[in-house]
Amino acid sequence: TSNHKISGNAALVVRLEYDAEIFTSGLPNISVIVKGKRVYDPRQDSTSTYYDASVGGSGHRPDGTWSQLGYLTNPALILLDYLRDDKYGLGEDIDNIDLQSVVDAADVCDEDVSLDGGGTQDRYTCDGVLDTANTIKANIENILSSMIGTLTMSAGKYVINAHEYRSPSLDIDEDDIIAPLEVTTKQSRRNIYNAVKGSFVSEEENYVISDYPSQESSTYATEDGETIYLDMPLPMTTNNIRAQRIARLTMLKSRLQTTVKLVTNLKGLKVRVGDNIRLSNTRLGYTNKVFEVINYNFVVNTENGLSIEFDLIENDSAAYTWNTSDEIDFTTGGTVTLYDGKTAQPVTNLSATPTTDTHDDGTVTGSFVIDWDDPTDAFTDR
Repeated sequence: TSNHKISGNAALVVRLEYDAEIFTSGLPNISVIVKGKRVYDPRQDSTSTYYDASVGGSGHRPDGTWSQLGYLTNPALILLDYLRDDKYGLGEDIDNIDLQSVVDAADVCDEDVSLDGGGTQDRYTCDGVLDTANTIKANIENILSSMIGTLTMSAGKYVINAHEYRSPSLDIDEDDIIAPLEVTTKQSRRNIYNAVKGSFVSEEENYVISDYPSQESSTYATEDGETIYLDMPLPMTTNNIRAQRIARLTMLKSRLQTTVKLVTNLKGLKVRVGDNIRLSNTRLGYTNKVFEVINYNFVVNTENGLSIEFDLIENDSAAYTWNTSDEIDFTTGGTVTLYDGKTAQPVTNLSATPTTDTHDDGTVTGSFVIDWDDPTDAFTDR
């Protein structure tokens, strides 16, 4: 009836007319290119708050209208929608998500990046299928892979970050450090790599899984004594240049290996995971050296009272640089055309000569003598 709308579900109805000669192998495999679910974009709201939870329904403004005209492929907005989706996703309340971080991450994803062949493309897009057979954690990680992003919890809210260099927001020196520092200058060899390769769903190859051109560094390979690959599949990326950019930036970031554990006074409350700080320490020779916060804990003890324990890893704006010269041409092996068993090659040099035929009863009929050159086709008999 008119009430059976399959609302909230994507459906495909295909009608095929049976033909034994066409469907010699049975029903064909049918695939489609789909524009995905419409998602809520808090940047489109003109209200002072991003969302009125009383309205409900992802994709709507507080006044109930759609927040954009078309379909979005912005990874940050897709992740926001998946976190909130109570049917297939995490089912999290909007109030438990830091919407300002979503806005900031979405802006990063929408930034224009120049292409070697001219023009631009969005820095990051999310193009793929979230399989409900996967765990929610795996699906979130797939979305994050498309923007080299992170999802963290801070002050009771989910914080979304897209891969970009953020200016340091806090300076820490000896006056703020209340315990000895622990410094590790080199990561374990099992975590080291100097080249990245992997597969993606290639829009250039009609959305067939292909290998994107690997990103390698001869300089890093010399340092490590050999070329060491990281196999990094990108299931939510369809453009080979964007896949290369994600691979290269991942490799560059991995080469920043110095980690520091430090304990500070309550000044450390001014930052959260994902923020950058400037660390100065005379003994270590650090002057405003940039580190990224990867973890922090509140620590209470009788000696220092309440303090903040940080895990930091070095950071550098140079590790976020992508140049058009880093692009590598995407080449494929082409398509092999196979004989279908039903098509004969045409003859050539076809000619017709008029003539007449006289029958036994004396009647005459006109006719033609047809000549041609046979095709060089091993599959044609007559």
